[in-house]
Amino acid sequence: MPMGRESPSALHFSSTPLGITHYFVALEKLFGLCEPGVTGGGDKINWACFYTNDNTYKLWAQIHDGMDNANKDSYDDFKMEILKYHPGAADNKHGYATWDLDNLVHKWQCHIKTKGEFAEFCWDFYSISTWLIKHNQISVLNQQKALLCILKFLPTESHLWDKRVNWLEQKYNRAVDKPWTMAELKETAEWALGNTMTKV
Repeated sequence: MPMGRESPSALHFSSTPLGITHYFVALEKLFGLCEPGVTGGGDKINWACFYTNDNTYKLWAQIHDGMDNANKDSYDDFKMEILKYHPGAADNKHGYATWDLDNLVHKWQCHIKTKGEFAEFCWDFYSISTWLIKHNQISVLNQQKALLCILKFLPTESHLWDKRVNWLEQKYNRAVDKPWTMAELKETAEWALGNTMTKV
């Protein structure tokens, strides 16, 4: 299991109903993939709390403390109690609106300085934007434009944006006015941020 919350390989928590559902799905996959696998209920609960933000960690710890002693080591019971505190998560009645994507982009513009922060942004960005595309609320081009709004405000020392454009042109040998794929844009951002894994 990734040992730091700011590690790029760590799970990134989102408090939206769909984000919580995705969080538990990803967490449970990770339990089985790591060596040795995480099988104990108490260990699963500890890891579930570990990757959340500070406020959520406190809330989930209080929920766990309030459970009957007989159920405190039951991961399934703990998960059920958690979902009750997040409306829409337990019954899967959740979704996104275009303003969720706009708010996310506004929140992170000018605030991404490290790969860890970029990974945290991407977790929510892909969850929201892919849902909106699937439900025909935005296009793939809208998704690309939203990500470009973030990339253009990454640290700008030494004309970094021009360097990123030149890097794309050289690597893919293509005119820059043609739409880039999401994978290409993500790769470019990670290249631009270099080895900045965590906050300085």
